[in-house]
Amino acid sequence: MAGTTATACWGGGDKEKAELMARMGIVGGADEAPERAVEEVEESKGADGELDLALRKRMQKLLDDVQMPLELQVDFAIKYTKAGRAEQLAAALHLWEDTVEALRGHRWAVRKGLDEELVLEARAKALGAAEALLEATGDVASYKGQPLVELLGEPEPKET
Repeated sequence: MAGTTATACWGGGDKEKAELMARMGIVGGADEAPERAVEEVEESKGADGELDLALRKRMQKLLDDVQMPLELQVDFAIKYTKAGRAEQLAAALHLWEDTVEALRGHRWAVRKGLDEELVLEARAKALGAAEALLEATGDVASYKGQPLVELLGEPEPKET
């Protein structure tokens, strides 16, 4: 969705649709994350090759945003902060952040009592982002330690 406007993505000019799309702000999926990550890691490495403070702060913000339980935070940190894993961390952070934004968009749509079609579309976006995260990294998107699939329900079967 990078480079498209909210109204273009929704196919209409409705203000609520545009606001929901903006709140869901997924700026790229699994296909774009590695390229963004490479550029970011080059800027994020310290003199000794370790991750700089900015990338570590993003990781901590993500862990706080999803209210990840401490034991899962430790697992996450072990997985992504080993030497040579900076690129994987940056790519994973992009996908996690996309998933968090999509989940926020869904929660906002539910709270605002938007049309059921918009809520279902927001739900599909959140589940799609979670699926992209799982496929690319093996990480299960969760909130407060509960997988999004359990929170939002199984995705609708894809039409063949």
